[in-house]
Amino acid sequence: MPGVPQLDVMGLIGLSAIRVMVQRVRAIRRVLKAEAWDLVVLIDNPGLNFHFARVAKAAGRRVLYYIAPQVWAWRPGRMKWIQRRVDHVVVILPFEPELYRRAGVRCTFVGHPLLDTVAPHYDRAKLRGNSAWTSPPASSDCCRGVE
Repeated sequence: MPGVPQLDVMGLIGLSAIRVMVQRVRAIRRVLKAEAWDLVVLIDNPGLNFHFARVAKAAGRRVLYYIAPQVWAWRPGRMKWIQRRVDHVVVILPFEPELYRRAGVRCTFVGHPLLDTVAPHYDRAKLRGNSAWTSPPASSDCCRGVE
């Protein structure tokens, strides 16, 4: 972003780094509100992206969440939050689609990016435990039905 210094943070941070992060969050909020986006795609990082999903939805934007928050592992009550602020989630774990669909959240399973690397020689249907994994949707299908 123009005028905002480069920031790479890991571990303990100082006040100047916090100031830069706050500036960036505010800048992104302004962009989400001002620009007429067709779709806002949030990737992973629920700590930050839950905030941006709320801002985008309040501005009337459609929200797609890739590598959706693993609410089944932490704070299951957040599923209601996702229902209100996310139009469609894209998940990477085989049991997640059913959890999101049961909660009334539109969901597409695309698979885990490491599956072919870690276990390419296993019977994929057995490894995945369900038939939904045998033919994951093409990448162009992940956003189908997001309205």
